[in-house]
Amino acid sequence: MDIGLDIPTLLTGLAVFAARVVDVAMGTIRMISIVHGRMKTAFVLGFLEVSLWLAIITTVLADIMQRPVLGIFYALGFSTGSVVGILLEKKIAFGHIVLRVICPRDGEITAEAVRDVGFAVTTFEGQGKSGPVTQLYIVCQRSDLKPIISLVKSIVPDAFYITEQAGSVSKVYRPTMQQATGWREEEIEPWSGTPLPPAIILPEATLEILLTGAFCREYGACGRKMRGQARA
Repeated sequence: MDIGLDIPTLLTGLAVFAARVVDVAMGTIRMISIVHGRMKTAFVLGFLEVSLWLAIITTVLADIMQRPVLGIFYALGFSTGSVVGILLEKKIAFGHIVLRVICPRDGEITAEAVRDVGFAVTTFEGQGKSGPVTQLYIVCQRSDLKPIISLVKSIVPDAFYITEQAGSVSKVYRPTMQQATGWREEEIEPWSGTPLPPAIILPEATLEILLTGAFCREYGACGRKMRGQARA
C-alpha cells in the first residue's frame, strides 16, 4: 500500500483540503444564518455546501484505499474549515446584540458620549460592590460592538460590560453617514421691498375680547365660564 506523497497525491490532497475548508466554513455560516432567521442565505449556502461535499467525498472514497494520506487532508480541511467559518462569521457579524455596561463613575457622561455618535442608550442607577453605579443598556448591530466598547473604555477604563444575543429587535439606532455641519450664522439683510404698513394700535378692551375669543376656541372654556356666570 503506497502512502507516499507523490506529486499527484499531493495535488489531490491539497484540492481536498481547500474544498473541505470552504465546505465546512459555509456550513458554519449557514448554521448561524439559520439561528438569525436568514432563510435565503441559509438556502444558498446549504446548496453549495452539499454540492462541494459530494464532490469531495466521491474523490476521497474512490482513492482512500490506495492513498490513505488523503484522509489526513480531509480531516485537516474539516478542522481548519471550522476555524475559518467562525472567523468569517465574526467578520460579517450577523444580527444584533445587547450590550450592558456598568460604570462606577461618569455614567451619564459615557451615556451622552455614546448618544452623540448616534446610538440609543438607556441608563439605570444601581448599587455595586464599591458604591453606586450606572448601568448603560445598548442594543446595536454586532458590527458596531467594538467601536462602542472602545468609546466606553476611553472614558471609563475600568467599566464592566457584558453582551448577550438579541432575538427580535423592533428598532436599532445607528450613526448616520452624513456628518453634522454645525450651526451657521447668517447676517439678516435689511428689508428692501415694499414698505410695511404702520402698526395698528388697538384699545385694551378690544384686545382683551380678541384674546378671550382665541382662548375659547383653543380650550373650549367660554361655555363653562358663561354657565358659571348664569348660575351665579
